[in-house]
Amino acid sequence: MTKPSPEPAAEIFPVPVILADGSTIQGEFLVYDTNRLCRLDLSFDDRLISKTARDLFEALILIRHELDAVGLKVVCYGACQDVHPSGRSRSQSRGVKASRRVMGQKPTEETLNILATGPDVIPVTVREQDNYYDEWVLSVGREINPKLSIPVKYRRRKSTLRTRLVVLGLTLFVVAIAITYKKFRTYPPPIPPHSTQNRK
Repeated sequence: MTKPSPEPAAEIFPVPVILADGSTIQGEFLVYDTNRLCRLDLSFDDRLISKTARDLFEALILIRHELDAVGLKVVCYGACQDVHPSGRSRSQSRGVKASRRVMGQKPTEETLNILATGPDVIPVTVREQDNYYDEWVLSVGREINPKLSIPVKYRRRKSTLRTRLVVLGLTLFVVAIAITYKKFRTYPPPIPPHSTQNRK
């Protein structure tokens, strides 16, 4: 009989959790090595939220989506409005390192651990962080890349709505042109002057 494989060793990061009533309790992040994927657990107040994703930043976002739904926040750099990892960080170092994004300025060196906490951490919701990042991208003259922000499945609703609106607008435009063209086609052709004289 083979023995079950032991649970992989976890890195532990203490993190304050702000409750819906504004009070704060102590929790902790647990990071597990699961080969190609990243597993991140948040443990607090006898609760455990576990998410597995391509990188730690995406796993953190999945956890924060659950917290946002009940009015909770984690006080870590990865939950700051102006903190975001680069695509290189997410592909090469599991997205654990990030930097602050200042409007109109290029990102600085990525020295912030997204799971660490500090006195300058002001946590926001995923939506607020995502909106800020999109504004920052535009402020430095870049195109918004959904792959470098929140997971695609949470942005799909936005892109689908935009696509539907564009398609609806184009459809209405084509219908308006078709109606106008049809009206012009149904008008009787003008009678030439010589034809009127011949009839008299």
